[in-house]
Amino acid sequence: MDKEAVVKRHIIWLVSLFFLASAGCGFHKKPEEQAQSFFGKGKHQIVKSLEQAEATPAQLDQARAVLERHEKTVVGNIGKLLEQQRLMIIAITSGKNTSALLALDQDLHKAHEQAVKSIGKMHEELEAAVGAKTWGLATARMEEKVARYMKN
Repeated sequence: MDKEAVVKRHIIWLVSLFFLASAGCGFHKKPEEQAQSFFGKGKHQIVKSLEQAEATPAQLDQARAVLERHEKTVVGNIGKLLEQQRLMIIAITSGKNTSALLALDQDLHKAHEQAVKSIGKMHEELEAAVGAKTWGLATARMEEKVARYMKN
């Protein structure tokens, strides 16, 4: 095995471990259940942050409507991503070869891209619904909270 393949394998392994740890080691759950839980927590955090940013009741109603409208798609895409991550971890830990891992990596990348696009679109619609100023205040609070949580 060439050096590049070994490096890729280790990177994939480390990334997979990160996702495993960041998902709360919830790979025993069905990906859809885990995705729904993740979305529910995110939805709660977004509404809470908007409230702290002093969003009006009308803005909060519009934000909730955006979240409801996107929930099925976002949860589905996150579920597909989690399933692909699970398959990658299984492949890595079961000693699959470079070819098999790279094929799974392509599927994982596609699922990741779909999840990111659907989440990004939802965030764009949330910003449009509540206004750039309110969204900016809310997301700054969320970013600060996550940064504290992920601090070494």
